[in-house]
Parts: sequence; structure tokens; C-alpha cells
Amino acid sequence: QFDLDINTYERVTQIADGSADHRHTVTTTRHGQPHATYRCHNVVLAIGDMHHARKLNVPGEGLPHVSHYFDEPHQYFRRKLLIVGGRNSAVEAAIRCYRAGADVAISYRRAWFDEEHIKYWLMPELKLLIEKGEVTYHGQTVPTEITADRVRLESTDDGSAFDLAVDAVLLLTGYTQDKTLFTMAGIELDGVNEAPVVDYETMQSPNPGVFVIGTATAGTQNHFQVYIENSHPHVAKACHAITGQDPPRGMINDAAQRYRLLET
Repeated sequence: QFDLDINTYERVTQIADGSADHRHTVTTTRHGQPHATYRCHNVVLAIGDMHHARKLNVPGEGLPHVSHYFDEPHQYFRRKLLIVGGRNSAVEAAIRCYRAGADVAISYRRAWFDEEHIKYWLMPELKLLIEKGEVTYHGQTVPTEITADRVRLESTDDGSAFDLAVDAVLLLTGYTQDKTLFTMAGIELDGVNEAPVVDYETMQSPNPGVFVIGTATAGTQNHFQVYIENSHPHVAKACHAITGQDPPRGMINDAAQRYRLLET
């Protein structure tokens, strides 16, 4: 829409302090080979917080029909899909895959979801689907073995076990954040989540010209409080700090306003 200069399929491998004219030097690779060097006054890190999957370390976890990442719901059309997990990723995947025509079952180690830590617009729909029998819920269970067509689920209550027929498995059991770029950029990490230290009025780190926005600001979240939906104001703050002006109305400002209205 704005004809931005966007360089895709590049991985940032180094962020270093630059010269007086350009405060930072950013080096990238493409397809594993050295590619480009950018010299800039400002770097904005919007890298998210879900980089490395938390593994269950059960037999069969590495099979081709098992994934720790949810991308395209339509690939599960008319397939028996088991989703393991009980946080936002699992709940949202269950809803979207059901809508795409999948036969969805959920395994969660607790008796029920912690609804206070689920996005409030997701939980009512999933609860209704479970109550109607459209999505099958196996509470207080954990997978202990995965094969080509079945998953062994064991009760966390009494230790009993049963096999569930599957075509695909999504292990959405949480993620940890990759802190590498923060360390390169000289950003201090704080607290149990190891969240990057920023000034929340400007989103700038103590390293001048390095900003962090979005869910990246939260570090590794065990109890999610920062989502894409409530990170829109970060953009306006960083834009103002860099340019001295607010973003055009009708873009970021309106997105942030819509979220505030949803909250109220």
C-alpha cells in the first residue's frame, strides 16, 4: 500500500554500534550466506516472543505429522487432529481448525483451562464447541507416546491410559523467546521473563536508537499479558520518538483506539 522497501528472507545475524553518522550497523544473511549490511540511526525490534518450542520429550515427537507450530488450518480439513495444550495458542488453533473442517480433539494436563489467561474473545466459542460435542476435550491427560496413527494419552489423575486415533498432532505447549538480538543490541533483560528494558513512553531501550515493540517487550511469557492486540500503542510511541510526529490518523491510532473500546 505504501510501497515500502521490504527485504524478505533475510536473517539478522549482528547488531553493532556504528559510527557517529550511523549509530547502528545491522548485518544479515540470506539462505545461510552473508547478504547485506545496513547502517542506520534507529533499529526497531518487533521479533515477538514465541521462537523455541517447549518440547515434551516423548517418543514420536519428531514424526512428520507432528508439529510444535500452527500455521495453516486448512491442511487439517477432514483430518483427525489432536491439539495438546491449554493456553491461547492451543485454544485459537482448535477454533480455527474446527472452522476449517477438522475433527478436533484437545488434550490438556489440567482439568480445565485457566480462563483468566485466555483471550476473552476466544474462550466462549471454544466452551460452546466442547459443550455441543463439536470439539472433544480430554482434560487431565498428557501424551506419553505418538505413533503414525495414534497417540497414547495418560491421565494425570489416576494414571490410566488410552489410545486416540489421529492423522495429525499439534503440540502447542508453549515457547521461549530468543534473546540473541537483545544481547547483540546491548539491551538489558529484567525479571523472571527476562524482558528487554525499555522506556514505555517511547519504547526506546537504554541503548539510544534501539526500540522494542509488540510482544517482544514481554520476554518469555508464562502467563500471557502482552498480545498483538494490546501492543498497537507501542507503534505510535516509537514513531513519535523517532520522527517527532504521530502516525497518520486512521492507521495505528485508530487500531489502538479500537482495542481500548474492546477493553471497556
